[in-house]
Amino acid sequence: MQFKTFFSFRSFYFLLLFIFLDLIVLALHLLLGYRTDFFNLDIENNLPTYYQSIKLLIVGFFLFVVFFKGRLIFLIPLAILLLYLGIDEIVQIHENFSSVIKNHFPSVAFTIENWIMALGYQSSRWVIYLAPFLLITLGYIFFTGLYAKLKKYDSFPSLAAGSILFLLVIVFEVINSWKGHSWFTYQILMTFEESFEMFGASSFAYAGYLEYLKYQRGE
Repeated sequence: MQFKTFFSFRSFYFLLLFIFLDLIVLALHLLLGYRTDFFNLDIENNLPTYYQSIKLLIVGFFLFVVFFKGRLIFLIPLAILLLYLGIDEIVQIHENFSSVIKNHFPSVAFTIENWIMALGYQSSRWVIYLAPFLLITLGYIFFTGLYAKLKKYDSFPSLAAGSILFLLVIVFEVINSWKGHSWFTYQILMTFEESFEMFGASSFAYAGYLEYLKYQRGE
């Protein structure tokens, strides 16, 4: 009992550390982001970008380690997703995706975009092309949560929290990219979106850490 309690406190402090760092980055944005781009969550190649990219890459790599240690195969897609997001934070793959499609398949891109825009869509163009991948990801997250719950994994609450937070990231990205927002509204939506992404990555990190500790205990 004491052994398990020790690991419970240890894992809780692990989560608190990530949340503490997330809150520091968020506070720097709110206090100094409007003065300097280095702390602004909406600007690329600055402190928040590097912090989030490094954290996502570390978490993704850590989940791979957890998989190889505990043979938890359901963590592999999540690890790949987080590694991709970590790289995407720096190079902005998703923002350039629509341009790549237009350059290589101009007629197809023109037809698809005109059809979608005719339905009233006014948000980011990359969402149009990546929508199938987003749906697959959301489906995976949903079934991963059910699997973890059925297997009674300790990581279920943090997996569920991370899944919900990343779903909110997608929703807020679409809403925030919609035309017609005032500057103040845009800033609020952007801050929520970036905060959800930071806290979501921390939740997934905590989930992986819990499963790793469970493996260490021989459970």
